[in-house]
Amino acid sequence: MKKIGKHNISTGGFKTPKDYFETLENNLISELNLRDQVSESGLNIPDGYLEGFKVELPKSESNPKVIDLFNKKSWLYVASVAAVIIFIFTIPKIGSNAITFASLDNDSIENYLLTNDLESVELSNLITNTTAFENIILEETLNDIHLEDYLYENIDVEDFNIE
Repeated sequence: MKKIGKHNISTGGFKTPKDYFETLENNLISELNLRDQVSESGLNIPDGYLEGFKVELPKSESNPKVIDLFNKKSWLYVASVAAVIIFIFTIPKIGSNAITFASLDNDSIENYLLTNDLESVELSNLITNTTAFENIILEETLNDIHLEDYLYENIDVEDFNIE
């Protein structure tokens, strides 16, 4: 159990038998000569041993039932689950962000009237027929990004300077 001096071992732990390398050549040649002389292993089966050995398997008339790993029914289940998951994530949230005419502010309506070149007849028709006007306004998508881009490109800051 002493650990002192274990890293200074000068002799290996393996030893060869006495005169091993001197007799190696003679032992190898004699082994090869013996293999050339003997062609059989010496193990024999008695005559007629396998002829009397019979095994009869029971014969079955019916074919076994084969079950496919990937049948139509399992593909149908997988496809229906995938369709339900896709449908859940893709349906729009109804009623949460619905735009109504009452939710539009006056500036949006004014911007719509100013940006679209409407003639007086069309403008009077829109004012008298409010449902058509509501439908036209609601069909156009009012997006914050588009509105900001429009204001940035077309409106001057001096226009908002009210004294």
